[in-house]
Amino acid sequence: MDYFYIVILIILLFFSVKEIKKNKALSNDSIYNFYQNSRNFRLLMMVVACSILVSVFVLRKILVFYNDIYGNASN
Repeated sequence: MDYFYIVILIILLFFSVKEIKKNKALSNDSIYNFYQNSRNFRLLMMVVACSILVSVFVLRKILVFYNDIYGNASN
């Protein structure tokens, strides 16, 4: 089930980055433009959060794999 969540996070990350690239930076001279800029910041925070979660998952799997190889050899 962990792999399913990671695939969902990677898909979410891909579409968020794609959407950020598509939007242009707008000036904050009106309410609509302010909303658009805040939307970009929310997407950017989503990208950061998804990246951290995916990297933590991969690091955890590497550490479990390392512990299985070298942790049991010392016993």
